[in-house]
Amino acid sequence: MIDFLIAPLEYGFMVRALIGSILVGVMCPLVGAYVVTRNLAFIGDALAHAVLPGMVLGFMVGINPAIAAIPTGVAVAVLV
Repeated sequence: MIDFLIAPLEYGFMVRALIGSILVGVMCPLVGAYVVTRNLAFIGDALAHAVLPGMVLGFMVGINPAIAAIPTGVAVAVLV
């Protein structure tokens, strides 16, 4: 039974994935609690939705949508 759990850790990518998962599992609740106590939860949601038109425009122009979303996100953040 224990070999079934330990065997995947022989691969380097599994160890990196486990370390990343642990870091995300520790940091996200801390950041989430901070965001909620500062009443900034809806700002993050609004920024995420405001980036969508930039992604669509980037897709229509033929560039990487993630690259097109960055200037849109910065512009919306400045306007807020």
